[in-house]
Amino acid sequence: MEKHNQEEPKEPIDIPPMKLSYLLKGFALSAMISGYIIGPLLVIGGGTWWLYKNNYVDKIVVIISVLIAFAFSNWLIIVQSKKMLKKFNNKMGIKDPSREQVKEWKKNRPESYQFDDEEEEN
Repeated sequence: MEKHNQEEPKEPIDIPPMKLSYLLKGFALSAMISGYIIGPLLVIGGGTWWLYKNNYVDKIVVIISVLIAFAFSNWLIIVQSKKMLKKFNNKMGIKDPSREQVKEWKKNRPESYQFDDEEEEN
């Protein structure tokens, strides 16, 4: 069994430390997304479960309401992600390409590259 080469790298790798604000923003984003998932499940699913336990509704209503809560939480995540992306793009000055730019890119692309919308056209 061969051992790995134990030579030290010629140049040290200098990795700057992570900024604490980036870490906190990552935690905040995780908390927001968790809230988008857990919130509807607790409110809608928990509400119908309580109604089921008090004999107001059947089991099928609880199952349907949990499925609706999942769909609603996915919708929340998608809508809020689009808002965050738009806000980020505005803050960074990123703009969507115009139709003329897209046509120019398609015309000058490498042969191996295929745009997603070309699969639907063919």
